[in-house]
Amino acid sequence: MVMTARPLALIVPAAGLPKDDSTAQCAVWSAAASLLQPDIGKKFSKFYPQLRLEKRGICVPFGVTLGRANPPLFRDLYREALDRQSDAVTYHLAGMLSRLDPDHIFKRDETMICPVVVDGSDPELMAHSLWHLEVSQGELLPDCGVYYVAQKRALIHPKEVEQIVAHPERHALCMVNLEPPEVPDHGI
Repeated sequence: MVMTARPLALIVPAAGLPKDDSTAQCAVWSAAASLLQPDIGKKFSKFYPQLRLEKRGICVPFGVTLGRANPPLFRDLYREALDRQSDAVTYHLAGMLSRLDPDHIFKRDETMICPVVVDGSDPELMAHSLWHLEVSQGELLPDCGVYYVAQKRALIHPKEVEQIVAHPERHALCMVNLEPPEVPDHGI
């Protein structure tokens, strides 16, 4: 099975960026590369900027869109990234819930409790459960859709999302593609 690159939007604060847009784009790409470099060979085999935005027929230097320079494009790319994130959360949640024993689910106050044993006996359940645990702990995962560099996490409060949409000038968005780790071919 051939896995394709996964797009990821890195949200970087604009505070402290150079005034010149080209220099600011370089600075954002540098921050993105510094963040991603330690995970090469672990979570993905390589990363590169998404320079061409196919749906729009435009090229973006270093995959960086400055909210101050193009607020509509920033908002569109951000919303698309949020949609990818929502799809990933739904996928992993559905994968996890489909593996649970309904006899063990119970309610405490207004919260549904779904006990999960992550002991390796059910690899699919373990993978989906660990994805949720890692994302909740701030891990940058290849399919998390969006990662907030300043907050060091993929998920933020909905009010923070609203603030980013309302004030794109305070942020930059760096679109990268993450290639999955290479799996050795043993002639199978």
